[in-house]
Amino acid sequence: MKNIAILTCRKAADVCTGAACMKAFNEKTGSFSAYGEPARLVAFMQCNGCGSDPTDENMAKKIARLEKDGADCVHIGICSEPSPGVECEIITQIAGIIETRGIAVVRGTHA
Repeated sequence: MKNIAILTCRKAADVCTGAACMKAFNEKTGSFSAYGEPARLVAFMQCNGCGSDPTDENMAKKIARLEKDGADCVHIGICSEPSPGVECEIITQIAGIIETRGIAVVRGTHA
């Protein structure tokens, strides 16, 4: 069984419930369609906001929790693109840190 986490943009949370990401995960559509085996959602997290330091103590705690909870893969929500095809620099840095911990990163959730 794959343990999946979703990382979204904190600013997008002002207008987003996460429903489309959750629906895609539950129905195995979008980027979750790649999972032929059972998968479970172990985390739904946000960045620490625009201008935050992706290497700060708070993000380090979040990433440590992903490791503790056995996340195999983190999907990056489409909300992390301030414009189509351009990923937020902070999200990109967080993704890089996550990958150095041996956790796969997939860009995309429901689209």
